[in-house]
Amino acid sequence: MKKMMRTWLMIMLAMILLFSCEHTAHTAPVIADNPVPLLDHVQDQRKNQADAYKTAITTLIQQDSLNAVVNKGDYTAIAAGMRQLDLSQCPRDFAVAYVAHMQAWEHEAEIQQAIAVLNDDDTNKKVAGAVVIEKALGADHTAYDDINAEKRALKDKANEADSIISTSYDKVEQVAVSYGVTLH
Repeated sequence: MKKMMRTWLMIMLAMILLFSCEHTAHTAPVIADNPVPLLDHVQDQRKNQADAYKTAITTLIQQDSLNAVVNKGDYTAIAAGMRQLDLSQCPRDFAVAYVAHMQAWEHEAEIQQAIAVLNDDDTNKKVAGAVVIEKALGADHTAYDDINAEKRALKDKANEADSIISTSYDKVEQVAVSYGVTLH
């Protein structure tokens, strides 16, 4: 009796499964009744996002150019102005490239400040006074020699920093162009 009951249950279960499969076998999973509008919607969203990125990048590059003109020659002010620009609407890869470019300017600003200190009148007066004493004492090497060596080293660093600024801006331009931005 138990065996017959078990067989009957198995037959019922098989019929239920067969019946349910029979009704679902003809229906394929469908995202929407008409998938074309959904695809169009996704394409529209992508186009809108691409347009927004292009606009954000174009605006930022224009603001960056204005900042460079307004603060011409003052690397500290240029770097500070760059820090104020809003990257929040830009795509991540552009923002990363721009931040690297900004950091290159900040490094150049530090070098420019160090050069300014060495060229400062107070510094030069102190060095001149030290040189007079050193020469009077018969020194072969003077503070003036040290200052000149430091100036040469800073000039080399400035040249290297200029190269890094140029390279980092090339990357900014490359990413901008990949988003359809027209430069110059």
